[in-house]
Amino acid sequence: MSLRPSPLTLGVAVACATSLVSFACRRAPRTEEAPAILATPLPTPVPGGAGAPPVAAEVQAKVDQIFGGVVHASGDPGTFVAGDFDHDGWSDLAAEVDVKPDRLADMNHELAKWIVQDPVAAEALLEEPRHALPARPQIGAERVVVLINGFDLGGWRSNDARQAYVLKGVAARQLGSMPLADAMKRVEPSLGVAPEGSALVTQVGPQPGIVFFGNGRYTWVPFAAKAAAGKATAARPGAAKPPAR
Repeated sequence: MSLRPSPLTLGVAVACATSLVSFACRRAPRTEEAPAILATPLPTPVPGGAGAPPVAAEVQAKVDQIFGGVVHASGDPGTFVAGDFDHDGWSDLAAEVDVKPDRLADMNHELAKWIVQDPVAAEALLEEPRHALPARPQIGAERVVVLINGFDLGGWRSNDARQAYVLKGVAARQLGSMPLADAMKRVEPSLGVAPEGSALVTQVGPQPGIVFFGNGRYTWVPFAAKAAAGKATAARPGAAKPPAR
């Protein structure tokens, strides 16, 4: 008896196999589910100059982080203030500090990671912008203002906030902050910057004024005499108010 399959049997087998392959090909393709994305809410942005006011302990901690013991924060009331002094939308810190006499070499080292400027000397550039920038001033055992720029939403409190300026000649034991747009109404000549962010309110000797940022440097300008006179007149009890303009 022959065991060879008949042509009919082979035909049926081939037809069944073809049907199975065709059915498999017609099956819906397998789809991969997209991985679940866990949304992490971002913290609410803090406008420049807003947020919790600084306190002495955290000011000293931030100063130590940047300057490593070269200076010591005064900590007295009125000697530190926050504001958006470089007009980038993040809160910066300005604080009066005392330079330690035994660390002057570190303060004035040419490779120091902070920028040293004299805002009073820079005032002349407002009248004569063609003049060269003042040379890097030397700092003695004196009181200066350090200004630490904010970084991202944490502002000056961020661990990544490391850029700092050392400002000579503008420490007055009473710092303040005001919108730059308001400050620009009280100074002459024009500052030549957009009225955004904050101005650092301080004084040089008996003359009150502001320190503002523009063209990569901090510059001090006094309040105009007429604005100061109008404010003093309005402050006297019983004095007539200046006429509205």
